[in-house]
Amino acid sequence: MTEPRRPPILITMLTGSRLVLALGVAILTVWSGQMTWAIVASTLLVAAIELSDLADGYLARRQNAVSQFGKLFDPYSDSLSRLTVYWSLAVVGRCLAFVPLLMALRDITVSYARILMTRQGKDVAARWAGKLKAVVQGICALLLMAGPLYWGSAGKPIIWTLSFLVAAATANSVLSYVRDALSPT
Repeated sequence: MTEPRRPPILITMLTGSRLVLALGVAILTVWSGQMTWAIVASTLLVAAIELSDLADGYLARRQNAVSQFGKLFDPYSDSLSRLTVYWSLAVVGRCLAFVPLLMALRDITVSYARILMTRQGKDVAARWAGKLKAVVQGICALLLMAGPLYWGSAGKPIIWTLSFLVAAATANSVLSYVRDALSPT
């Protein structure tokens, strides 16, 4: 019987760094107001979160170090870090308040759909709509975080547009999981 592979510590730390970085984003965004330095710092931290998401998956595949732990820890870190970022944006009025709620509902629904699919022996791998959601959420988080630096008097329409774009990508990404979980085997 082969022993399960331990995930490489560097990749695991890179994945976990998103949780620490997101906490930094929340603190800077919520408690530093609209100070320019805090907006720049928060935007840089969001960029670091998104880059770490790209890097850990790339490194795990390149080093042939994909592990069961990583398959669970990566989406957990993605969800929690993005949810924290969008919560902090909502608290300061830089995204609509329903966005982080919708994100949380989506993640819970996908988790339960994956449980049902696993019990039915179905594939629970990430879907293209989930990848698109991640890209949209990441780009929009950067634009919303940096918003006060560039949007001037157009802030409200930009907030509404980006919030609804994130909501649409988030809602769309749950559909295939629910359909697959509820379809007969």
